[in-house]
Amino acid sequence: MPDNFHIYDSESEFARNAKTIPQLLESAKFFRELSEHYRNMALSDELTGLPNRHATAAYIDGILSTVHQHGRHFGIADGFLIIACDIDKFKSINDTMGHDAGDAALTEFARRLGGSVRSKADPDNHQNRRQYDGYGIETDLVARHGGEEFLLILPMPRKDNMNIYEVSCRIQERVCGVYELGEGRSWPMSMSMGIDFISWYELEKFISEFGNDSLTSKSTQMHKFLFDGADGASYEAKNTGRARSCLWHKTTRKTDTIYVYGGPVSGAVMESRAQDAALGGLQS
Repeated sequence: MPDNFHIYDSESEFARNAKTIPQLLESAKFFRELSEHYRNMALSDELTGLPNRHATAAYIDGILSTVHQHGRHFGIADGFLIIACDIDKFKSINDTMGHDAGDAALTEFARRLGGSVRSKADPDNHQNRRQYDGYGIETDLVARHGGEEFLLILPMPRKDNMNIYEVSCRIQERVCGVYELGEGRSWPMSMSMGIDFISWYELEKFISEFGNDSLTSKSTQMHKFLFDGADGASYEAKNTGRARSCLWHKTTRKTDTIYVYGGPVSGAVMESRAQDAALGGLQS
């Protein structure tokens, strides 16, 4: 390291010692990039690169802010899907093949999940786009909430059970299947999916009851409001056989199975269910 090298503790210290305008500009750019780097680290999952649970509320806050800044208002039926995805029997991958295989499975699962929705802005992506009449909502959120648990947030103009079924079907078909995990290892992957529809009207009412601050400041209440329905439906999907999607109904407080995956993984899943029945219970 050069003798004259010095690490500045703050941007203001650099500014006091800077001799030229270019140095000041370089300083401002450096600290902006550094701040963005640490912000991304705080909101990202290290293994998969997906947003983490802390990014979820920020995503919803961003949509609300964008809509309000443009003077728009959601219709009373407009909302979004919260989808909790739990990989079936993930512990068995680690136990039988090692944690490197488990990491490979998580990475590939994240990649497929991101490819099944609007994970990046693309005006030509008509297949996955749910039009919102110019609200400017260009992407869905795909996040890892920890372990083998993933989350999707998909804005949707209204609760349409057929549309929800089609979304569920597409995601299951694109994500599930036989995964190649390296060194000649493979594993039949399936997931238990829990789905809930939340209207923007419900969400804004919830926020107003706790004051005008943002959703990110209400982590405990926010988590319960947003995720309890989807989490409960995901548990029901796992408890009733896995490899399926269950939809939560707020009015009846019950879940319906709306889709059962029957692709290449089905034989292994059926064998697994038979083993569970013999053992007298379901494993995570």
